[in-house]
Amino acid sequence: RTGTAGAQAAAVTISGTLESSGARISANTITVTSGGLLRVKRTTGLVIAGALTYAAGSTLEYTGSGAQATGGELTTSVAALTVANAAGVTLDKSATVNGALALSGGPLATGNYTLTLGNDAPCTGDYEVTGAVQRLNPALATGYCFGHPNTALTFSAGTPPSSAAITVKGGTPPFAGAVARQYTISAPGFAGAA
Repeated sequence: RTGTAGAQAAAVTISGTLESSGARISANTITVTSGGLLRVKRTTGLVIAGALTYAAGSTLEYTGSGAQATGGELTTSVAALTVANAAGVTLDKSATVNGALALSGGPLATGNYTLTLGNDAPCTGDYEVTGAVQRLNPALATGYCFGHPNTALTFSAGTPPSSAAITVKGGTPPFAGAVARQYTISAPGFAGAA
């Protein structure tokens, strides 16, 4: 049910694509199954009345025409996240992406929050995350992206950290064609080579 009137449905299962430009999805349980896609077009995200879960292999996608902020559709953990909005998306909370982070159509800003990527989560697309991106318990000799395929770390020797984070801040380019970025890297407990 995608309205505000009427009784709440017992369960909604999304196994194909559900595109929502409305404000609300209401059911006791809402499940996006493997292969399922929840596409959000609303600028302020959705109000979710019920328990929303994303199965492995499912995707949450943002495709609005103006800048978007996440809402109730972004749970603390999603399988895959896609931004297909050139105006970008801003997080309204910290979240974990366990599958692919695809920034093929626009950027993602974390604001005051942190985006955690699962150990096997790849980063694809030409856009990047600005703000904090972390990985928990990184292993040695494994390359990890942090919001863009070219923003990456590999811990090659020593004791790996308990977590690794890169915070990216943009700025004003010093000359035409330049890209101004400030990278802050944090790796608590790391002793070795990267």
